[in-house]
Amino acid sequence: SSGGGKVPDDDDFIMFALPHHLEALEKVGGGEVGDDASCFHTFHGRTCLVRGSVWNLPVSHGEPQSFLADRPPAPEAIPSLAEALNEDIKYKLSGNVFRGAADTYFPAKVLAKLGRIVEINEELRGLRSNDDLGYSDADEVMIEESASSAAEVPLPSDSDVTSLLDDLERAVEIWLKPGGREEKGAEAEFLYDTSWGGFINCGCNYTFTKGHEGDGSCYNS
Repeated sequence: SSGGGKVPDDDDFIMFALPHHLEALEKVGGGEVGDDASCFHTFHGRTCLVRGSVWNLPVSHGEPQSFLADRPPAPEAIPSLAEALNEDIKYKLSGNVFRGAADTYFPAKVLAKLGRIVEINEELRGLRSNDDLGYSDADEVMIEESASSAAEVPLPSDSDVTSLLDDLERAVEIWLKPGGREEKGAEAEFLYDTSWGGFINCGCNYTFTKGHEGDGSCYNS
């Protein structure tokens, strides 16, 4: 809640805090947690009313997440990985994704897929080159066996990898251009919610605008 020892105002927001909220609020010493009379036992645990228009809830994320597992791929699995990789590296995004004429759910999953393809290729190349990939749960024999297997399989060409990276860059950058269609940005642009904060996206009106049915463009107003 309102941190820094600030005395809550009479018009501060009042809201229930769940147990993990209460634990974090107690650590920062901010806000005004109600007494036992304003606390209830729910299936979440002890839930209390808190007064404060701003909640400061520090979260420690620890070390940055690695895209690699603690062990290399099993040697016998690498030929199948390479076969799928050589096929997936040629995946082509649809034109509407490059224009940002899409919602942010399934297209984002597709972009994440492309990023994962790139990471798998980088890992197999690193194994082939005997790079130190920082495997924390693998001994030298295990790594050598996987590296030997990676050295025997064909991997995507540099041109195929570059093409995929270019497509991924275009598909991500379109969402970062302000102004929407008029400024050559995403047709389904992000808008800042001035009431609650954060960015929202309205998706695409593909088929419900008369005269533009099914042409793969956004006609949102």
